Amino acid sequence: EPKQFYSRLAGKVAIITGAGAVRDAEHVGTGAAMAVWFAREGAKISIVDLNTERGERTAKRIRDAGGEAIVVEANITSGESCRNAVAKTVETYGSVNILVNNVGANSASAGWVGGGKIDSLPENVWNEIIELNLTSAFLMSKAALPEMVKSGSSSIINIGSLSGLQAIGST
Repeated sequence: EPKQFYSRLAGKVAIITGAGAVRDAEHVGTGAAMAVWFAREGAKISIVDLNTERGERTAKRIRDAGGEAIVVEANITSGESCRNAVAKTVETYGSVNILVNNVGANSASAGWVGGGKIDSLPENVWNEIIELNLTSAFLMSKAALPEMVKSGSSSIINIGSLSGLQAIGST
């Protein structure tokens, strides 16, 4: 694996939510892959994840390649938790330039198996899916935006799923 690419993100600080999904050296989630890639481009990475153990696996991979990364535990469906994650990032790195909203879920990952049929989807599962897929991106963006405006050069990247384009297994 290359240790560094072109330094296009040198001096930038990126918060990436859900960047802890690492199964092994060959199988990582989208957030973990982006965190490693951004670090190789020179960014300092704040891995925001509900599971710090998983976040540390991504951080170790970044550090082993010579990059900088911290892990911030946060429940990004809570505005206070989002504000704390941004504050910890700014405390450590001084700014925020990039926010990647990468957390998402479907009814199966929310613990409900029912084929996605709306007539049998419990309201609490619907609410959890909306919180994870939409509200979390809103709350993280709202928390990070003041710091990103201060930095003068910033980007918010929202990751979606192909599942949002097509109904699968429903009637």
